[in-house]
Amino acid sequence: MPQVPLEINGSEIDVHGHRLFVKWFRHAVDDHGEKKQDPPVVVMLHEGLGCVEMLRDVPEKIARLTGCNVMAYDRLGHGCSDRLPKSHVHNEYILDEAWKFLPEVLDQCDIPKAFLWGHSDGGSMALLFAGRFPQRVSGVITEAAHVYVDSLTVQGIKTAVKAWEAGNLREKLAKYHGKNVDGIFHRWSTIWLSDTFAQWNIEAFLKDVTAPVLAFQGADDHYGEPGQLMSISEKTGGSSQRVMIPGCGHIPHLQAFDAVASKAVEFIKFYA
Repeated sequence: MPQVPLEINGSEIDVHGHRLFVKWFRHAVDDHGEKKQDPPVVVMLHEGLGCVEMLRDVPEKIARLTGCNVMAYDRLGHGCSDRLPKSHVHNEYILDEAWKFLPEVLDQCDIPKAFLWGHSDGGSMALLFAGRFPQRVSGVITEAAHVYVDSLTVQGIKTAVKAWEAGNLREKLAKYHGKNVDGIFHRWSTIWLSDTFAQWNIEAFLKDVTAPVLAFQGADDHYGEPGQLMSISEKTGGSSQRVMIPGCGHIPHLQAFDAVASKAVEFIKFYA
């Protein structure tokens, strides 16, 4: 991979009275050493128990491969951002993130338009944002996104709860989330396993997504059935591509990076 010059730095922004951590991977100059003028931006949205650090080196790799600037941030209660307040624990938290927080994050970071790349919960948020704010989206990439609650998702979360209670899952996540870890895990598991959340469904919003969509899912994803991928690709309002990755679980960007990157880079360069 060519090592194009990048400026990598983290900072904090204030969004609705809360401190959020943001990390940038920017192209200061092009391959010839000339100042690069306003390259496209890819905004990466992490999963329900994720954060910027858990994306590992993927944002940097994508920046280098695409020539785009890449931004990733810790949502409220995750990673290095402020602790999750009780007011943010409710069944509509995904819509809140997509329609209330993400627009302000983009404004604070001076990003008028972007490619949104979302994993799991982040993928659902990317789709919701794209449907509500089409003028701000160049394209959407989703990995293992959910558009409804299915039995495989519920069973996967029940398994995670057992690992939290009797295994070392809490210890593993605490390395990334510190004091935030209990708040985000209990919100995620309690809401997704509640009877009131069983009818959660955002398929009605997919028709409003007119930006091009590239949707990934692992064939061995234990948090979502193949119908999730089919619904995204068939019900979004613009052009769409779906990719089912054999032998891959719930985290395609880590478990099958080459397969994901080759398609994603082609997609971004085509629509940039």
